[in-house]
Amino acid sequence: MFYKEEAIDAESLLIRYRRGLNQFLAEERIFDFCKDKSLKQRFFFVRKKIFDGIPNIHGHDPLEFVRAVNAPGLVSCFYLKNYFIDEFYRFVDDQEARIKRERSEIIRNKKVFRLTVLIYFLGILNHQSVDGNGQTFRLLALSYIREHCPDYKNAFFPIKYDADSSKIGLYT
Repeated sequence: MFYKEEAIDAESLLIRYRRGLNQFLAEERIFDFCKDKSLKQRFFFVRKKIFDGIPNIHGHDPLEFVRAVNAPGLVSCFYLKNYFIDEFYRFVDDQEARIKRERSEIIRNKKVFRLTVLIYFLGILNHQSVDGNGQTFRLLALSYIREHCPDYKNAFFPIKYDADSSKIGLYT
């Protein structure tokens, strides 16, 4: 069986509302905590905030760094653990170091937005966690935007309360 029977249903409306509220609270503190932190440190901060008070998702620890189960259509756990995750996180940290050295605000903003698209896209594509990948990687992307693009320091993503929500986009 893919999910444990005693697992919390991640699609339940109550869990979605709780995660939405947790996202709002995380966005308030994301700049303070994430400034000058590695992607891996940011990942755990975001996951802890989103899943605060939610002990498991589909029977798995929401703070599990790489999902321990394979699922049809997703990259295998073995590949993620042994080939992708460390390289991906190292690449993002290296790119951020290059961004910090950029003197031109215009070029820096372009590089930050390119990096955030990459973080979000590869985070979703590789589906590192059992659930909450979209929400996690949207907040991770936001942490870089807020840190490196002063004009977007109040930017936020609308909170997605239901699976059918189409209100995803960056707002200021």
